[in-house]
Amino acid sequence: MRPRVKALVDLFFTSSAASAMHFNAIIISHKDDPSRRAGASQLSLSKAWHLLFRYRLWPNSDNYIDLDERPGWTAGHDYTLRSILNRTGCRSQSTVGLLRSVQSCSDDLIQLTDLLVGATAWEWNGRSQGSGAKAQLHEHICHRLHCSTLLRETIRHPKFDRWRYRPDAQRAA
Repeated sequence: MRPRVKALVDLFFTSSAASAMHFNAIIISHKDDPSRRAGASQLSLSKAWHLLFRYRLWPNSDNYIDLDERPGWTAGHDYTLRSILNRTGCRSQSTVGLLRSVQSCSDDLIQLTDLLVGATAWEWNGRSQGSGAKAQLHEHICHRLHCSTLLRETIRHPKFDRWRYRPDAQRAA
């Protein structure tokens, strides 16, 4: 793992300047993935993001969300997703003050997100063999989270929240 990558992850977890930054991720198995059922890729990705944001926004506050820009995104998509989130009664009177798509190649924060998502997906998808750099990044993030693996169903940490979507459990609740 490159020293700059480790420093960026450390900065995320320890810097007081990054105290308002939080990583939230949802793990969706292929069989439960709304994008596989919805047909149109833009609509399907919006459904997955809506699922994540609806339950993971900060209560009683304006939330600011940057998304990794997707190919084929229409000009009004960000506005539409923001409007839907604000109208669907997200928990505890939270609102989305700003939702925008940015190119990951030009945004350090989206690149940090890519690192955190990559480390989670790498282990979750059974890629524990192979890339030494990814293994080291995964180990470093686990060290910061005080856990041995990112395979746990749910990880709760003030800076890092990752949970597994299970539609049957959602309906039963």
